[in-house]
Amino acid sequence: MTNVRHLVIHQYGGEDAVVTHGCRQLIDWTWRQAEKEGAELILDSKVTQIARQNDDDDSPFAVQAVSLQGDQMKFHSDFVICSLPLGVLQKEAPAFKPPLPLRKQGAIERLGFGLLNKIVLTYSSPWWR
Repeated sequence: MTNVRHLVIHQYGGEDAVVTHGCRQLIDWTWRQAEKEGAELILDSKVTQIARQNDDDDSPFAVQAVSLQGDQMKFHSDFVICSLPLGVLQKEAPAFKPPLPLRKQGAIERLGFGLLNKIVLTYSSPWWR
């Protein structure tokens, strides 16, 4: 994997850092790396079903989707990354076949979401004791 260190604009004492020009660069970098590995990334499609071709955990996935233009699509893949927002998973999730394990369904139902803001203050020297 290529080092993403070049995205860091400033590293503070400890492990905190600020990403140059926002986190979109991380998404773009991940996209480029996936394409280099042969992944096909498709946008503007609503996934309607994620299913294993067989009942065993090692079988490939079949993903059904509908584009915004109404075209039906079906893909086969060894891996699926589901990056749906939590609200979509809670209200309008695609059909998972076989269904997600009960513990994962429960975790999705129990999770909450909201806004998190951070403020970073730095000083040239400590003013506190």
